[in-house]
Amino acid sequence: MILSLDDIKRIIKNNPNEDMINAAQSESKKLTQHITGKGSDDLLSEVSGLENKKQLELRKKYAQSNVDIFARLHRPEDKIFTAKGGSTFYDIGASSQKQLIEILNDIYNGYSVRNWVEVFAKQYFHTDPMGLVFMEVGDNETYPTYKSISVIFDYQLKGRDVEYVVFRTDEKDQFRVVDDAFDYLVRYDGEETVTVIQDKTFKNYFGKVPAIVISDIKSKTSETFVSPDAEVIEIADQFLRERSVKTIFKLKHGFPKAWQYQTVCSDCKGSGHKHGEDCKTCNGTGKSVTQDSSQIITLPIPLEGQPTISPDIAGYSTPDIEGWTKMSEELKELESSMHSTYWGKTDEAKTNGLSTDGQKTATEIVSDMQPMNDRLERLSKWAESIEKFVTDKTGKFYFENTYKGCSINLGRRYLIEGPDVIWKKYQEARSKGSPTSVLDELLAEYYYSKYQNNAIELNKHLKLMRLEPFVHLTIGEAKSNISNFEDFNKKLYFGEWLNQLPDNEILIKKLDQLNISLSEYVKAKNIQEPQPIIK
Repeated sequence: MILSLDDIKRIIKNNPNEDMINAAQSESKKLTQHITGKGSDDLLSEVSGLENKKQLELRKKYAQSNVDIFARLHRPEDKIFTAKGGSTFYDIGASSQKQLIEILNDIYNGYSVRNWVEVFAKQYFHTDPMGLVFMEVGDNETYPTYKSISVIFDYQLKGRDVEYVVFRTDEKDQFRVVDDAFDYLVRYDGEETVTVIQDKTFKNYFGKVPAIVISDIKSKTSETFVSPDAEVIEIADQFLRERSVKTIFKLKHGFPKAWQYQTVCSDCKGSGHKHGEDCKTCNGTGKSVTQDSSQIITLPIPLEGQPTISPDIAGYSTPDIEGWTKMSEELKELESSMHSTYWGKTDEAKTNGLSTDGQKTATEIVSDMQPMNDRLERLSKWAESIEKFVTDKTGKFYFENTYKGCSINLGRRYLIEGPDVIWKKYQEARSKGSPTSVLDELLAEYYYSKYQNNAIELNKHLKLMRLEPFVHLTIGEAKSNISNFEDFNKKLYFGEWLNQLPDNEILIKKLDQLNISLSEYVKAKNIQEPQPIIK
């Protein structure tokens, strides 16, 4: 969209999308309070009929934010940037592709475009869904920036694309207006006059507003976009409130209080006076004072026939442990509810559906993990959309018509499960006679999970997986299923051959070279007939 001067004046004067912007700013503020903890005490309000303003102030002072619970809730999302697989393709000439890749590897302050999406865009995806990813231009270069909804005066959207945007500036009467043709700085007199500041106005090099709304999740009730946390915010409100109540409970009742029966002051003999003045030993109470009154509760000695407290002299009043425990259990339930709402599955401590021996079957594990995989798949698509937007704008800016576009595909092997769980799935698949392609996939997934932080061991085991004859058969199974005794002997002596081979040879040599080495090792044994199974 290209705006005329009258259009700009109308937009600044009437602020046509004010309600949408205000609602987005309010939502972003609340999300930021929950997820970052900044100003989270403002989310706490007086519980009518149960506390007064002074008690509310005390609860706010000691309240713990929800930073930790959202950190745990979002942690699996890191998998979308560490997932194995994926591909990236740039439709640009070979001579320019290397230059484009170099630019994308340092798109902003040393961050690659993918790092920028992970470090910057992802956090604002959660806290500021209606904010913008905006490509700035300066010194003959372009780079992605985040524009908070709080600095946006007005914009018009077409899907996630931006038709125009008006930013607030530090000067109350000045606005930055970006449309498809220009990047203006204008001054508005508050009445009818809008003046373009010419030396601060530039041509829009992109031909379109170089911005995209951060979130891609459409609201169910409006045309806006929402945070992925939208469905758990009500639970987060309750969690914050109930944890603050528990904190005050601990502070007020968490320390056992000592008590003892009162005894007569040995100095004034219980009168409270001595030499016509208050007794200095007991402060005029007439009772023996052994500790500061704030640290001990003193009770009058019961008269004959009145009930006594056991033990008979002194003791401790302990806090309500049962109430304390129930509060802790309730908080755990709320966090579990947030986790299951967000990921579609409960955390490991809450998972049901065990098999008869108390252990999950591989089928049950796959069923449990599918909702989380589906969620990660959706988050991957979001990350791809942001990376593609930045890449396309960068490519067009530097290479113009030479750049035709790109294809961004993040990996989908998320490695959520631990190696023990994947191995269990693999063993069950083997026992059920699953196809070789399925077993290959599961075994590779096991190695990816087990050696995800050790690239050398991972590459080694993936190569050996392709090298070992009939890798999914045990020696006993191979004996029954392999008719060619030469093939069987290669399987039989594979471990022995491997043990005498240095690790560096496995990593350095190509697969066909290693295969030749194994064949020669077995051939050197001069075996003339099938060998017995090695125990």
